[in-house]
This record gives sequence, structure tokens and C-alpha cells, in this order.
Amino acid sequence: MQLKRVVITGIGAVSPLGIGCESLFDGLADMRSAVVSTRNEWQHYKNLRSLIAAPAPDLNEREIPRQNRRSMSRMSFFGYDAAKQALADAFEGSVATALGHFEQGRMGCIIGSTTGSPIALNETFEIM
Repeated sequence: MQLKRVVITGIGAVSPLGIGCESLFDGLADMRSAVVSTRNEWQHYKNLRSLIAAPAPDLNEREIPRQNRRSMSRMSFFGYDAAKQALADAFEGSVATALGHFEQGRMGCIIGSTTGSPIALNETFEIM
């Protein structure tokens, strides 16, 4: 197998510490916690022992075309925003230039998440 070189040219983040890598890195460096009590919001879940969370901030979902947005979870919105940040970082703010590179097949985007969409998981368990 022949290995090919991979170069990371742009990064983006949506985290409980804020939107953007700078917010994330600053929060980590300052040892800030984003954990909050969810006692009031999660009271209706029966037998839930943990009433704390580290929620990510809300995003402007309307940036995404409606026909795409309808089938996306909140986690997908985070991935979209982080990918957009990474493209802007890689191409000095020009997302349009980056999209041309995707079409040529010479670029990819890797997105990571801890659990995926909790709402989708909850809906799945309610169906079962």
C-alpha cells in the first residue's frame, strides 16, 4: 500500500466553550468549565440521574438552504458550521474558492463528534 501525504490546512469548532477554535482553545487554556445544571430543563425525563450538561451554543441555522436543513439534526448544524470555519481558515476566508477544490476531488473534510445527535437517539429509543 502506498501512503499519501495529508495536510491539514484549516480547522473549525463548535463546542460548549463557544463557536470557533479560538473560543475553544481560550476556554481550555483558562481551564473554564461549560458544565451547567439542567435540573429545570430535564425534569420531565424519568429516572435520569445526571442533571448536568455542557451544551453547545445555538447557531444561525438559516444559513443552510431550507431543503437541506429539513433533514438535518442539531449535530449536523454544528458539523456544517465547523466545516465552514475550516474552509474559511484554509482559504483565508474564501469558502467559494474552497468549494471548487472539493469538486476536483483533491480535498476532503473530516468531522468528529462525541455522541452524535442526542435528539435522534432519544427519538429512536422512544420508538422501540
